[in-house]
Amino acid sequence: MSGIIVRPHKDLCSLVYPVTGLGAAKQLKHIHKDERPKVQLWIQQENNLEDFGMSSVECVLCETPDWRIGKIFDYFIRGMSLFYLNKEGVSMVKTYGTYHWEKVPVVTDTPGIVGE
Repeated sequence: MSGIIVRPHKDLCSLVYPVTGLGAAKQLKHIHKDERPKVQLWIQQENNLEDFGMSSVECVLCETPDWRIGKIFDYFIRGMSLFYLNKEGVSMVKTYGTYHWEKVPVVTDTPGIVGE
């Protein structure tokens, strides 16, 4: 393994952005570049995605073009938990078989990791 650890941080929720010619950028290409941040904010608010940061908007735009709907699927395997990083930078988990999100315990003791 590489030994690299990405620690949760609030800035990680807004690092993803539409890349020219790909996914979300294709969805926004008909909108003037100066208007795109407003449209992205509107998408975030209309879909109640504020807790997921601006990266969630890029994800929604990337996953929803007409050519993907009904052709590309996400599969969830029995026993699989879901994870997300909230806008405060806190890692959350929804354990398989539950209906609520909980904080992921923070690991403070990481022996053997270079740079610690």
